[in-house]
Amino acid sequence: MLTAHLTLATARRYNVSCMWKLESTGTKAGRYNRDLEICWLAVVFLIPLFFNPLSHQAFDFNKALLLQFLVFIMLAFLVADWLGSAGDHHGLSWRCLIASPLRLAILVFGLLAVISTVTSITPSISFWGSWGRKSGLLTLICFILFSLIVAQQLRTREQLLRLMYVLLLSSAIVSLLGILEHYFPAAISRDFFHVAYHRRVFSTTGNANSLRAFLAMVIPFTMALIAMLWNSRKEGRNTKILAALGILLALQFWCLWLAQPYLTILIFLVSPLVFITLLGIVKRRKSLLIPGAACLLAMLAAGIVLLAPLLSVKTDTGVSETQDSGAAVSVEREVGAGRSLGERVQFWRGAVDIILEPPQVAFCHDRLRPLRTFIGYGPETFIVTYQKVFSDELKSSYTEYSQLVDRPHNRYLYIAAAMGLLGLTSFLAILFFFFYLSLRYLRRARSDTYKMLLVGLMAAMLGYMADSLFNPPYLPPELVFWLLLALLPVIGRLISTDEHHEFEVPEQEEIERVDAAHPSRARSCIAIGCAALLILTGLSLTIRPFLADMALQKGMYLEARGSPNAVFAFSKAAEIDPGEAAYRMGLGAYNYNLALRVSKKSWKEKCFGFSIDACEQARELQPYLAYRYYTLAQVYGCWAYQGDADKWLQAFSLYNEALQLFPENAVIMDKYALALIARGDFAEAQRKLDDAVSYDPDWLGNSLLYGLILALQGEQNEAASQIVMPVYEDSYNIRYFPHLCSDLSVYDMVSTVASSLQIYSEEAPAEWVPHALLGVTSLYEGNLDGSLDEFDAAMSLAPLEDAPEVFRVVLGLGGQVPAFKEKLPD
Repeated sequence: MLTAHLTLATARRYNVSCMWKLESTGTKAGRYNRDLEICWLAVVFLIPLFFNPLSHQAFDFNKALLLQFLVFIMLAFLVADWLGSAGDHHGLSWRCLIASPLRLAILVFGLLAVISTVTSITPSISFWGSWGRKSGLLTLICFILFSLIVAQQLRTREQLLRLMYVLLLSSAIVSLLGILEHYFPAAISRDFFHVAYHRRVFSTTGNANSLRAFLAMVIPFTMALIAMLWNSRKEGRNTKILAALGILLALQFWCLWLAQPYLTILIFLVSPLVFITLLGIVKRRKSLLIPGAACLLAMLAAGIVLLAPLLSVKTDTGVSETQDSGAAVSVEREVGAGRSLGERVQFWRGAVDIILEPPQVAFCHDRLRPLRTFIGYGPETFIVTYQKVFSDELKSSYTEYSQLVDRPHNRYLYIAAAMGLLGLTSFLAILFFFFYLSLRYLRRARSDTYKMLLVGLMAAMLGYMADSLFNPPYLPPELVFWLLLALLPVIGRLISTDEHHEFEVPEQEEIERVDAAHPSRARSCIAIGCAALLILTGLSLTIRPFLADMALQKGMYLEARGSPNAVFAFSKAAEIDPGEAAYRMGLGAYNYNLALRVSKKSWKEKCFGFSIDACEQARELQPYLAYRYYTLAQVYGCWAYQGDADKWLQAFSLYNEALQLFPENAVIMDKYALALIARGDFAEAQRKLDDAVSYDPDWLGNSLLYGLILALQGEQNEAASQIVMPVYEDSYNIRYFPHLCSDLSVYDMVSTVASSLQIYSEEAPAEWVPHALLGVTSLYEGNLDGSLDEFDAAMSLAPLEDAPEVFRVVLGLGGQVPAFKEKLPD
């Protein structure tokens, strides 16, 4: 016994001596490690909270830029620690990385992402990421580096708990702001953040889906800390912490509920219920296990019942397809999910088609097409490939926004489409090894602290996996996902050493490394120089898009107020980030709108020329998007209509190219037909409309243009019947009428449609549809008071089930026309 005590005392003195040497000889390295911890805490705290109200893409775009910059700083401190330490340090060990199956799977996933980017049909966009998402290879590499650095450098239980509390503090602010947003909407100007009004809150995440997924993944950590402290709840300090955690949990669930549409909250209750079920298993309490498991089984059954009618819809039949789709939509409406669930199912089918039968993208000489099933088309390319397999049911409703259909709303299918089946396999391997190691560590853990944290990790990961079935990846939940992958090996390492590290005697080799830890001045200077270079690199990569997007938003702000300085802001955005098509398109759109307003022919030609130059540059940057072609075609068509008839050929050629990229699209074909009508070629326009009807017989634009031709031929009554018929059949179609009037206004044809509607309204004054449509046409003719009167009449006449559609149109037009918004009642 005496010998054991002497050995223990000697070991402790030896450890103290070793630690004193580390502190005295590695002060600078220790400072780097402290700075590194501050950086990863900043990432965890700021990414969910950060947004830039002066930027057009206020949320995910800026969150991604902040992540990239902070990870470059982390990498700088890590490199400085490695170069500035002549002795032992906690840098990344490649031997350790390869030996860990989870880290090896992460590295393989990153390697396959690199391969898919190099072989991408749009390598530049796949690397930098799209303007809307910024989720290209660069952001993925930053997430991987963040995860690996935290996993390697987080060494103590105190650091682990500190990180947990920082994450919970961030979620507390997010939840509180979401609740305030719901009950005090006037305090948060949604127009300022360019987000349309919706009953679901978005807090600082910018998207209700992102907010829900983030909170659902963080809630298990709150529950884990409560479970950890429950046994010692009588201690004074723990009582206060438990009370704070209880309040936080209530805020999180409250905000989660406010962000939910009806029954879809079931998806986001997966992680809390999994935590309760696993806690019942770990604690061997049937009172927790049985209710938790029963709720999970009930949710699974409910999901099958809701999805079964949608998944059973056949897309390769004719009439039966429409009937089944209607039945599926009725099921969705009964559960309060609107049309979004059916749309997601259509996205999934398209993604499966891309994976199994890779499409040939027009104008792209893709020699690797036979391999696309395995390597994918590259990150951020789904928007291109999906044009070829776009569901017929969705073409009419989504074509106006085709640049936004960039995800299949399923994380697994997106990875398979972007990185191929090899990429999906590596991602599934990450999930497999995560749960394998979690269960392995759970069996070895003796401390309740680590048991609860492991249960929280698994519950959060299962919540992420459930959300990934229905939603695209967003920055805040993706941050938590990579954080889970980082914390698992940390907990495993702490479990192995927690109960034995005090009794371990340092090996002589370790002490010699400590004794040798005397970095030279030259080595320190090199370390500082490399760190500064990495920080400057990160700054240079992120500052340009950050400033360019602010310049774009400034240009849009000045344009809305009629300032002539708007052109300088748009030009500055394109100059700061010349590789981003959106900024070129913004400059082109401004010059196009200016050309429509000026009267002098020479000025008009110059504005059209500037617009075409900018739009052509945007098309060259994104050559496989149909949207870039038919918007440019509209500029050519308008210029031709204004007097330069030679431009008609360019316009028609661009419409044909757009249809090659996005075939059998009724909306693009209607734009083509409208240009032919403006040219006076009614016969060819009629043929194009017939083709459009064969593509999508229910699309509102077909009837509108048929009516337009009839009105131009003097048949007013027949024309009005054609125009109002689709809205009578489904009031949802009125949402598209303003966009169609916007196209008509380019060719000064809104008044023609309005005349027919006015005659129809006088013959049927008690009908709400002509009044609602006249409200739109009056606004585009500049008659704001008349528009408001027509909308008032429509709202008073519309049935209860149709009035909300009119209201949405009014809100949308108010967001586009500030003068009209000022006339609306508060």
